[in-house]
Amino acid sequence: MSVTRSQVELVTDPNFDVGVRMVRSGDDGIASGQGQNRQLEVSFIELDTVVIPGETVVTSGFQGSSFPEGLLIGTVVDVVPNAVQGTQRITVHPAADLDRLRWVQVLLFYPEAPEPVIVDRVPDEGPDLSSEEPRP
Repeated sequence: MSVTRSQVELVTDPNFDVGVRMVRSGDDGIASGQGQNRQLEVSFIELDTVVIPGETVVTSGFQGSSFPEGLLIGTVVDVVPNAVQGTQRITVHPAADLDRLRWVQVLLFYPEAPEPVIVDRVPDEGPDLSSEEPRP
């Protein structure tokens, strides 16, 4: 990434994982890309959590995450319980139409920053020397 260029990764990329939160229940899990033209899969949601199709999924903002809390990921389309693991496999349809994607917005997020990072500011010119006496 630089001031004029960024590399983006689609949420459907098989190497993509992000911490997510089920909006209705508040439970956290991990969404993973399954490949082009496929849904996302959310893991680590416990069996006793009620998840319903149509529920909204957003980023969780886990500590150390590359993404802030609350970015829209998608909508639950299927829920399959796994009694052996004690979790559910949740299928999520991405919020963005990735087949028609032409523009993206790059969000600069620094999770360890103590204060907001301002990117578009003009650098300081230095101290104002206009009122000082000329030097010999």
